Formats: sequence, C-alpha cells, structure tokens
Amino acid sequence: MPNNRLKEERKRLGASQQDWAELLAVTRQTIAEWEAGNSAPDTVQLGVLAKSGVDALYVVTGQRSAGNVTPKETTLLDNFRNSSETGQDAILRTAFALAEQKIKGVSA
Repeated sequence: MPNNRLKEERKRLGASQQDWAELLAVTRQTIAEWEAGNSAPDTVQLGVLAKSGVDALYVVTGQRSAGNVTPKETTLLDNFRNSSETGQDAILRTAFALAEQKIKGVSA
C-alpha cells in the first residue's frame, strides 16, 4: 500500500496523525510508520478509515472511487469536512433551505 496516498488522504480530510491514532486505537507512531512505508494498516483498520471518508480504493490502487459524485459535490464535501462544527452546521442549514425552496418551486 503506497504510503504517500495514505498520507495524502489524511491531509485531504484535514486529519492529524493523532486524530487517526485515536480513531483506530493505535499510537501516533503507528500512523507515522504506515506513512513512512514501514508497515501498513490491516483490512479492518482500512475499513474504519474508509467509513471516516478515506478513499480506500485510491489508497490501495491509486484510482479514485468514481461513484456518482460530481466535481462540485466533491468540492462541497471537502469544504464541509474541513470546516469547524459551526461551519458544518451553517452549510447544512443553507443546503436544507435551498433544497426546500427547490421542492416548493421557489427560485433561489
């Protein structure tokens, strides 16, 4: 598993090595070892990371998961993930309000 992609995903998500260590119940040094290429997460750990937003396919193969996500949606999601909790709440309120307007037929 290429260590640079694991580190790239961690940084893309705005997580520190300590954040991942706490998420996975390992030491920060373990994360550093993975990123240095000295060891790698097991499949269970990679699954936990995937549930937290890591593109596991990209980490393992170098190919991004395509899904049905547009570039605009990816940008929105990245900005959401890198926002504070207050910022995330504001983004959600705005999105709900705009969607409600569309449902009601009101132009935004």
